[in-house]
Amino acid sequence: MTGADLIAAVALVSVAAFMGYLEHRHAKGEGRD
Repeated sequence: MTGADLIAAVALVSVAAFMGYLEHRHAKGEGRD
């Protein structure tokens, strides 16, 4: 596993977590921004 693979994996996890966070906020009706 190269450094680029590690960066790509971290980026994917970060994006997935961020999307999940936005979905959760939206589901709670707090997405005002």
